[in-house]
Amino acid sequence: MVNLIAYYPIFERPLIYWLGILTLIFFILTAGIMSNNHKSLRKYKKYHKILAKISLTLAVIHGTLGILAYYF
Repeated sequence: MVNLIAYYPIFERPLIYWLGILTLIFFILTAGIMSNNHKSLRKYKKYHKILAKISLTLAVIHGTLGILAYYF
C-alpha cells in the first residue's frame, strides 16, 4: 500500500522524488532567508520559522515514505 503512494507517478517521476526536491528547495530557502538579511533580522525571522516548519514536515513525510516503501 505504501509503495503505491510513494511511487505514484507525477510527470513520469515517483512522488517521493518530488517530495525530496521540494524538501531540498525549502531547506535552501530557509537557510537563505537568514543568511542574506543582516539588517532586518526581526522582519525575516517569522518567515524563517514558517519555512523551517514546512521543511521539517516535508522531510519527515519524505523519510517516512522512503523507509516504509522499503519495508512494506
